[in-house]
Amino acid sequence: MKGKVFLTFALVVILALTLTASAFARGGAPAKTYRANLLGLNGSGVSGQVSITMLGNGQLKVMVWAYGLAPRKAHAQELLGFANGSQSIVPPPAADTSGDGYISFAEALPFTGPVLLDLTPYPAAKKSGMLVFTWVYRGGELKALDVNQVSLTKRVFMIQGGFRAPAYGPAVYDPTLPVAAARLVRS
Repeated sequence: MKGKVFLTFALVVILALTLTASAFARGGAPAKTYRANLLGLNGSGVSGQVSITMLGNGQLKVMVWAYGLAPRKAHAQELLGFANGSQSIVPPPAADTSGDGYISFAEALPFTGPVLLDLTPYPAAKKSGMLVFTWVYRGGELKALDVNQVSLTKRVFMIQGGFRAPAYGPAVYDPTLPVAAARLVRS
C-alpha cells in the first residue's frame, strides 16, 4: 500500500516538473494570476470579480463575472494605467469635477490612466444583468500594457455602460459611463 502511494506521489511530482520544464523550454514562465473584486461606480450597484492570468506563453487570459449591469447592453471593458508605471487607482467620488453627480470616463482618467488594453469584443449583459466573459489576448495587443516592465498591480480594470438620470425625464443609457472598477492584486 505504501509503495503504491509513493509511486503515485512520484508520478505526480514528475508530471508537474515535466510541465514546468516544458513551459520554460518554450520560452514561457510560470503563470501569474491577478484578481480583484469590482467596486460599483456612479451608484450603479454593479459588483463582481475579475481574474487576469499572465500565461507562461506570453498570453493574457481575462475572466470577468459581473452582476447588476444594464441588461442586454454591450459593456466596454479595459485595463487602464500609466505608461511610466505610476500606481493607478479606482476614481474616488471627488473625481466628479463637473459636479453633475457622475464620474465620467474623462474625469476618471487622471486616477486610472489611459486605456492600455481594450478588452474587445465587448460582451452584452444577459437579461438578468449578469455578464460572464473569458478571452485570451496575445502578441501586439499586449504591447501598451507592458507586462514585462510594469506589474498588473499598478493597473485598474474598468467596466463601462450605465444609466444617467437627468434632472427631468427618464434615465438615459450612456455606454461610456464607468459602472465598476478595481485595482488588481496578485493572488
